Amino acid sequence: MSVIDNIEWTVALLGASLNLAYGFLMYMSGPTAVSRAEGLEHVKDTMIAVVIFLVFLSLYNVANVILHYIGILIGVNISPDVSIEVYVEKASIFFENLFNSIKTLLLTLFSVCTVLNIVPYTSPVAVYLSQTTQYLQWMAHWALINSYMLHVLAVVSRYSRLMASIGLCLLIPRQTRHIGSLLTALALVLPCHVTIMYAYVSTLHIEIVNTHVTVANAVKIAKDIALGGFTLGQELQTFNIMTDLSLALLGAVTYTITKIVDGTGHYLRI
Repeated sequence: MSVIDNIEWTVALLGASLNLAYGFLMYMSGPTAVSRAEGLEHVKDTMIAVVIFLVFLSLYNVANVILHYIGILIGVNISPDVSIEVYVEKASIFFENLFNSIKTLLLTLFSVCTVLNIVPYTSPVAVYLSQTTQYLQWMAHWALINSYMLHVLAVVSRYSRLMASIGLCLLIPRQTRHIGSLLTALALVLPCHVTIMYAYVSTLHIEIVNTHVTVANAVKIAKDIALGGFTLGQELQTFNIMTDLSLALLGAVTYTITKIVDGTGHYLRI
């Protein structure tokens, strides 16, 4: 993380310094009153962007404590002693493993049906297994997409402070302020989202046993999948519903923060 930290501070300090220097230069040596006023305005915009960045860092550094109390309200355990970076890293590994497990489950189910279809006496079992696990297959395909999406969000969240640093630079020019506002909002919201989802999904009983399929054990695996398929499908359905709801909430919160950050200068009448 030290390399990322250095890049983060380098981008932030370099962007703020250059913009301050540019604003003061315009203000001190502008040929007209309009250009001098634009220089002063640029300095003010830079200071506002720096304040927003410092507010982001303050919230980011105490995000684990804030999420701890949010977790109490929604019934999940988020320790205030574990940093948000650690939770993001755990979430990335967890959702990657979940994606791989669901992918293996679907491949196992397909392999079992294929092996059972080879033998004429067991082909009816293959048809029965395929039909009785339709609910599980639907939920598994849905969960496959959601788990990979959460994994990607967790990977992006590793670079939240770097995103906020780039957002600081883009907040200053008014032409790119909406992009900087979006990056700043995502840098704050994404780590919180993946942390809460990791804490919640880890409490679900999504137990997938990966077994190598052979002709000898195909019938036994088919029986295990058929018996536990409905229960596993219910857990995956809960995961899917909560993931989609959380993504909708993520979009709403991100939009709200983006509009607040984007309009900060206007609210301050600057």
